[in-house]
Amino acid sequence: MTIKTVNGDSLKKRRINWSWGNPAFSAWVIDVPAGLLVVRHNHEPVRSGRRRCEGWDIWMDGLYLGSIGSRSFGELIGLSSRELATMARPSCCARHQEYPFGGNSEPPGKHGGSRPNAGRKPRGEGKRVRLSVTVDPQTFALLERVRGENSRGQYLDHLIQSSNR
Repeated sequence: MTIKTVNGDSLKKRRINWSWGNPAFSAWVIDVPAGLLVVRHNHEPVRSGRRRCEGWDIWMDGLYLGSIGSRSFGELIGLSSRELATMARPSCCARHQEYPFGGNSEPPGKHGGSRPNAGRKPRGEGKRVRLSVTVDPQTFALLERVRGENSRGQYLDHLIQSSNR
């Protein structure tokens, strides 16, 4: 979609899948002379009397600049990068909500997969190694009787370590 700015330039804007900001609103990327500008509403626009807040969160070249509330979309894209940086505030109004803005952080990784620290923890300090062995049934019965409260792996660890001393 092509849009005209205040000074007559035509710029292309397009919707993008942007992982930062309020996911309830579309994010738009515009290739302005200063770089790639990404804008997304933070909240519904507020217009009551003289008070007007559009609630834009803005990013320039992937870096979160802040929020601008008093400009329409057309006015916003006509601003230079210096004007955008000076106008941007930590929040635009009282309705501004906190979302992951991606300031200096990396974008979120892929979705799905195992959760961090999920699964069974290895016993002891070191990582356990799977070991498949075939033992005589009588040896297995003896091992079960002698090992006590320890697991089979712990008992074998103790047996091997004590024989090395």
